[in-house]
Amino acid sequence: MGSDKNYKRKLSDAPIIRVPISFSSIVGESSKGLPEIVSEICPTSFQEKLESSPYLKEGIKVFLEKKNERYSIIIQATEIGLVSKRNSIRISKCLELGVRYSGKIVITKGEFYARFFRETN
Repeated sequence: MGSDKNYKRKLSDAPIIRVPISFSSIVGESSKGLPEIVSEICPTSFQEKLESSPYLKEGIKVFLEKKNERYSIIIQATEIGLVSKRNSIRISKCLELGVRYSGKIVITKGEFYARFFRETN
């Protein structure tokens, strides 16, 4: 097999390389797994602006509770804000996929926000 120009390989020594006709015929269109779907639909984090309140302090944990079509931001059974309609729809879809969000209060540029982070089961 060296550099001899007259070398002829035996037919039985020839490598066989099988290439599929098309990759999509093997994989298919709906082959995305749960991690890919979650990463497309569910943001890793999002935040909602909060109005000033005596309940707000940086680092306090906040929770989400569904009220009608939107989610309320809750601290110890007290509603301190609402999640936007767009994010509420997103959260509902993510819950169906087994993703949940945990949150805490943060201060950014002197404003209070409830920041939520994605958690998978």
